[in-house]
Amino acid sequence: MSNKRKLDREGLEVYLLNLLLAYRPLLFICGLFLLFYAIGVITKSFILGVTTFVPPVFLLLLCFSYHLTLSTAKFGAWLLTLLPRKS
Repeated sequence: MSNKRKLDREGLEVYLLNLLLAYRPLLFICGLFLLFYAIGVITKSFILGVTTFVPPVFLLLLCFSYHLTLSTAKFGAWLLTLLPRKS
C-alpha cells in the first residue's frame, strides 16, 4: 500500500509540475496585476498592503524559478495525497 501511495504522489507531482509550467504566462500576468493592486493598497494601509504584497511576489517567483515551481508541485502533491481516497 505504501508503494502505491508513493507512485500516486509522484504521478501527481509530475502532473502538477506540467500544469504549473504550462500556465506560467498566465501566472505572470496575474502576478503583475496583483502586484499593482498591492502597491495601490500599500498607499492606503501599510499592514493590509504588505499582506496583499505576498501572493503576487510568490506568483512572480513561481514564474521565474524552476526550483520553486518544483517545490510547489511536490508540496501540492503531498497535500493532495493526504486527502481521503474514495473507494
